[in-house]
Amino acid sequence: MAGNYITAYTDVDNWPNGYTDTQKDNVISIVEAIIERATKDYFYSKSAILKLDGNGKDRIFTGLSPALLTITSITSFGTTVPTSVYTFDSHSIYMDPDLLVEDPILAVQSWHLWPKGKNNIVVTCTIGWSSTPAAIKEAAVILAKAENDSTLYSRYSMNSSEKYENQSYTRKMRYMTGIQEADRLLYHYIRRVPKLTA
Repeated sequence: MAGNYITAYTDVDNWPNGYTDTQKDNVISIVEAIIERATKDYFYSKSAILKLDGNGKDRIFTGLSPALLTITSITSFGTTVPTSVYTFDSHSIYMDPDLLVEDPILAVQSWHLWPKGKNNIVVTCTIGWSSTPAAIKEAAVILAKAENDSTLYSRYSMNSSEKYENQSYTRKMRYMTGIQEADRLLYHYIRRVPKLTA
């Protein structure tokens, strides 16, 4: 009876009488799916296997929006890379700068550079958030309570186009849950896709 963000017993106190554990789990699952759809992100850690292209340099970037939290192992062309030669930050993995040498061939063979190749670097890791932000948890509680009692919070129309008498207009969809209190909390966590301009 616990989701990734909230639990049925400690976080939500307005379950209808007779709700089974399965029904509570379903509500929590729906609420968390709404949050993830609205923000285009998830707020917990999960295991992943990344296949990255080697670039012949000392740093490779994951290209992920979720942060890289831990690395269990790295292999290159099927050979395990020793943990003593690399370190990482939230979006890249790099060789220890003290190990760099001037000869690129020697560097690749001695694990000083990531060997060039297509999907030749396989990283077993965890990605995401190390803990759920308080605002996300609060938004999940609001949405779960609203699911149980539709009169608790302010709602608005989810239609992007509306008509009034003979006039119609289209408005931007800035919020995606239909509940203002939850949207105010989620707004700052929406993952925005960068736009490239020439």
